[in-house]
Amino acid sequence: LGFHVPCSTAHNTMVATTTEHTESRAQCTTVATTEVVVIGAGVAGLAAARALRDAGVDVVVVEARDRLGGRVWTRPFDDDDDDAKRRASVDVGASWIQGTRRNPVARLAKQCNARTCKTDWDSWVVYDGADRVAGRDLARAEATVERLLRDLDADRDEAGDDRSLADGIAERLDTAPNTASSLWSVLRGRPSRRLVEYVVATEIEQEYAASAASLSLRHWDQEDACGGPDVVLPGGYSRLVDHLARGLDVRLSEPVRRVRYGSENEGGGGGVTVVTEAHTEIRASRAVVTLPLGVLRDGAVEFEPPLPVEKARAIARLGLAHFHKTALRFPEVFWDRDAAGIGRLDDDDGDSTSSASSRTTTKGSWLTFFNMYPVTGDPVLVAFNTGDAALVLERLPPETVVGQAMEALESIYGGSLPRPDAAIVTNWAGDPYSRAAYSYLPVGASGEDYIRMAKPVADRLFFAGEATYRANPSTVHGALLSGQREAARLIRLLARRTRKGG
Repeated sequence: LGFHVPCSTAHNTMVATTTEHTESRAQCTTVATTEVVVIGAGVAGLAAARALRDAGVDVVVVEARDRLGGRVWTRPFDDDDDDAKRRASVDVGASWIQGTRRNPVARLAKQCNARTCKTDWDSWVVYDGADRVAGRDLARAEATVERLLRDLDADRDEAGDDRSLADGIAERLDTAPNTASSLWSVLRGRPSRRLVEYVVATEIEQEYAASAASLSLRHWDQEDACGGPDVVLPGGYSRLVDHLARGLDVRLSEPVRRVRYGSENEGGGGGVTVVTEAHTEIRASRAVVTLPLGVLRDGAVEFEPPLPVEKARAIARLGLAHFHKTALRFPEVFWDRDAAGIGRLDDDDGDSTSSASSRTTTKGSWLTFFNMYPVTGDPVLVAFNTGDAALVLERLPPETVVGQAMEALESIYGGSLPRPDAAIVTNWAGDPYSRAAYSYLPVGASGEDYIRMAKPVADRLFFAGEATYRANPSTVHGALLSGQREAARLIRLLARRTRKGG
């Protein structure tokens, strides 16, 4: 199998980037100056740089990876396959434009003539073993969960910040709370329990990439949703990234190691100096920091002076969401070809082990497979695993992960399935430049922490990224809007400084 681990072996296919280093750069310091330096060439960083550049501001973007996009990445299965028919691609990071109404990413897709494809969630099929679950039974389970959430909503204002969503559901079901484990044990023994588990897992835990036992009961879904259908991009999300980046000065393969700012930054005259791993110094008046939450928490980038305590505490409180994808390309379609995806009820017991292969499958894993065939015409399935299940899978060899995926498919379609001829297995948690898929609100955190994340520091550092945008965290449009927000803030500030003559 052509296994690719996209978060550790990057492949750069981007253009219009620059670099200013000599072969002896490890022994010397290269100094560059600009008005604003943007740290990170993900959607937030590119959106900020795009708006600044369009306003006539001199801006340089530095990016640790050797590609653009950050956690947006469209990967081909075979980097060296000359057969165009076999060069299927898949978005290994963000996949959906979540609601097309009033969504700036939907507008961006139109600007670059990117084709979109609506996801028909009602066409998703669900199996219990080899038996297809009746639509009325699934609808009954969905109604049960909706009713539970409505009831919980009424109690939200009285809920403390120390209670989880699983706690609230358990109490509504007159079951003793069980905060030590996920919802799997809370519903045990109840009618249609496994169907209700499936709905909670796929519509809540998978959406937020965290268990109900981790999500804050009071704040877990505080975001604003865009209206309209959810759509995917048959040509991949990276097309939008390339459109944002056109003409920008982006320095790839430049991991930032230190950010000096304010009075501590004597060499920068009180501005900002960004120091990269290759000893390049970029001196600027101000910086837009778009480092992911996991990277900020990891401490790989040193701030001098340290970030304010309020911001540091917000970084510590917000949750790191884990979303794992296993993309499988097959010689032919053997599944429900017109379905948007295939769902699978979890095994009735705890962790299960296949006697044939001795592979252990974590409870709550391999519940959903997104069907790429209606989108691109390619015989591709993409499995989604989130939360603890994602972390377990990301510690395993890719061959083992693909083996588990095949066992899950065989439990539905039988044991004589064609084998995948290529696969991509992601590992965002292991990527030092992301450390997670996105953010979420765990027990103890609130939407105010997103506001604290966004607060500028010393009138020199400005922060963007999905974890800084309270209205739409964990989304591409939240990242885009956050970058545009900080660009607008900087443009106003620079204009005031110009009017004052300095």
